[in-house]
Amino acid sequence: MAIKKCPRCRGGDIRIDRDEYGWYEQCIMCGYMRDLVLEVRSVPELVKPRRGTR
Repeated sequence: MAIKKCPRCRGGDIRIDRDEYGWYEQCIMCGYMRDLVLEVRSVPELVKPRRGTR
């Protein structure tokens, strides 16, 4: 939870939650909501070749 970090009301606490559409953050004081974007890496970054193989 982020204390007093709401961009709309400037005093609300932001909580992070998830529903069937994905992750979002919401102010518990004014109800401001913003979808969170997940960083997606490409497959070559995740799977590094072993030494000595092609």
